[in-house]
Amino acid sequence: MDQLDLLYRALVELKKTTTNNNETKLTLDVIRTTNANQEKIILTKYNCKIDLDWIEEIEKGLEFLDKAIKEDRQFITSEGEVIEIEKVKSVSKETVEHLARHSELITRETPGQDLTPDKLYSVKKLTDYTIYENRFLYMVLCYLRDFISIRNDKINEKVTTYKAETTINKVVSHKNQKLSFDLKVNDVKTEDPLMIERNPAKEILDRIDILLKNVLLLLKTPLMEEVAKAPMLRPPITKTNVLKMNKNFKAVLALYEFVSAYTKDGYEIEEYQEVTSPFNKDCGEDFSELILLSSFLTYEHSNKIKPQLQEEYDREELRIKALERKKFEEQIQKAKRMVEESKMRFEEYIVLLEQKNRLLEKDSILLEQSREQINDLNHEIKVLNEELKIVDHLKDQIEELNFKHNEEIISLNKEHLDSITKITEEHNDKLNAIYEEQQNKINELNKEWQLKYDNTIQEKQEELRRVEESHLEYCSRLRSEADAAILKAKDIEAQATEAINKYQNIVYEKRVLLAELNGIRRQYNLHEINEENYANEERFKELEEELKAFTKFFNEVWKKSKPIIRKRLFKENPYVPKIKK
Repeated sequence: MDQLDLLYRALVELKKTTTNNNETKLTLDVIRTTNANQEKIILTKYNCKIDLDWIEEIEKGLEFLDKAIKEDRQFITSEGEVIEIEKVKSVSKETVEHLARHSELITRETPGQDLTPDKLYSVKKLTDYTIYENRFLYMVLCYLRDFISIRNDKINEKVTTYKAETTINKVVSHKNQKLSFDLKVNDVKTEDPLMIERNPAKEILDRIDILLKNVLLLLKTPLMEEVAKAPMLRPPITKTNVLKMNKNFKAVLALYEFVSAYTKDGYEIEEYQEVTSPFNKDCGEDFSELILLSSFLTYEHSNKIKPQLQEEYDREELRIKALERKKFEEQIQKAKRMVEESKMRFEEYIVLLEQKNRLLEKDSILLEQSREQINDLNHEIKVLNEELKIVDHLKDQIEELNFKHNEEIISLNKEHLDSITKITEEHNDKLNAIYEEQQNKINELNKEWQLKYDNTIQEKQEELRRVEESHLEYCSRLRSEADAAILKAKDIEAQATEAINKYQNIVYEKRVLLAELNGIRRQYNLHEINEENYANEERFKELEEELKAFTKFFNEVWKKSKPIIRKRLFKENPYVPKIKK
């Protein structure tokens, strides 16, 4: 039984039970009519529009592709080699032609017999199915498989998807109960067969599925499985004579060009929603059953009353069966009376008896099953009792064995301890003897090595003293040479300083003289006679240095000459007033 049928049957049985009780039916009506505007089911659907151009083109091309594969095109190659005549199994035209060209293979001649060569040219003819045209067919099939699979998977992903959202929000006040119920269900199922069956594009989807299966079947043909072992062809395709002239291969080439140039999706999927709010009466009653059942389950499991409810359920079942049995017995008695009074036919009476027998048979079956279960349980109890006896016997044996084992362990421990003590004493005696012997050897070696150590220390100390004396002498000589070098370096430094000062003075005097010379030239308008290019950066910097040198020279000369000039001026003109500094 399908799961949907099973769940629907359970719902129908539940509704039969609840609607037979007026109080429960009234409660369900209150739940159904409360907050009806707060309940909603949103179903998401996909409307798929599939273009037929690529489907029809592939359907038409697959017919020619199948015929092209059935042509079973092949290429026969010949491979030959020269082998000993004993190994030659058959002789062909090529063998004779080769022997005619290579008479050196006849190396001996037997008088009175035909000429017999030592070796012959043997030819093997091999069949090759991996020709270019067959590899082209395999490539087209792979293109079609991918082309169809991609579109088929994307379309099926949408059209086989069930997506629904249910929202219920109810606050029910009825008699002495107030029930708040919030439900939000988001249910998504993929590959739902019901969605495919109800889809308007089912016929086209079946055609696409058939196309894909046909392509996969063609790929499984012996020729294509053999060609699949060869390297896959890659575009661009060379249009051989077979592809251009053969009717079947020409149609396959046209199909390949169509598929490779097809850039559209080939389908269009539109998503839309169907909203159900508020629920109709039938839907509202079904969800009311869910709400009432949820309330009951919460009450049952929170209070842990399932055992009591089960016990009451069993009693009620027994009561119902007893009532049914009593009712049938009353019917039978009534039937008897009616038969006796000739108011009822004997066949009707037999029918009632058969119905009673069926009830009795059901009870008998249940009783027999119960008896069998009781017998099985008694047998299990008997087996368990036997096993318990065996376990008790085994426990006694284990205790006895443990006692014996403990005594043996104590005895073995004692023997082991005595043995260990004896072995330890013997071992200690041997160790003491070995220790004394080794200690004597160590003392002798210590004395010998101590003597060698003292001699070595004395020799090394003497050698160290000689090295230290040589080192001190060498250091003294180096120190003297270093002092002489330092003095020499100081003299050279003083000479260099003096030379640098002289050079700086010369440069300074040169710059002063040049500045003075330029001033004289400027004074007597001689600068045009010996004009230099002062636009040069280096020459201009030199000119600046000359200006600084001459300014410094001027200030120094003025500082020294100023007192002399003043003194001579006052001496020649005593009436000139003196200016205080």
